[in-house]
Amino acid sequence: MIKEISFSEICALWDKLHPGRNHRMFSTMCLYGYNNWHKTERVMIHYFGYYIDDKLVGVNSGHTTSLITFRSRGLYVLPEYRKQGIGLKLLKHTIKIGSNYTDDIIWSYPRKEALSVYEQAGFKKISDFEQGDYGINCYVSCEVI
Repeated sequence: MIKEISFSEICALWDKLHPGRNHRMFSTMCLYGYNNWHKTERVMIHYFGYYIDDKLVGVNSGHTTSLITFRSRGLYVLPEYRKQGIGLKLLKHTIKIGSNYTDDIIWSYPRKEALSVYEQAGFKKISDFEQGDYGINCYVSCEVI
């Protein structure tokens, strides 16, 4: 079951995704760079988790990055729960939430090893892979229908 969670709850699993990282509520990253949009507009942020019984086993978040774009950020599923469709369900939920904020683009910057689940959810690779701060990443996007 997917439900909204708090920033502190998502950080518990993000600590496994990015050990030792100082997590931020949202990113200033936008498609192909960074912007200061968050300083002039209200950023809409959602954190959600996938629960099996009462155990949080997967997380993702999403937030606006401009007036016309929404970012999926921080997808993580505990290793022992992978290959069960949880990541796909979290991404589809992100797309559903994001469609409330944009009629245009939902995007992300996944690691190379996670690309296939993004493609299953409807994202398309729109850049080459590059070395990011926490691995090899590429930009992906999906159009809101």
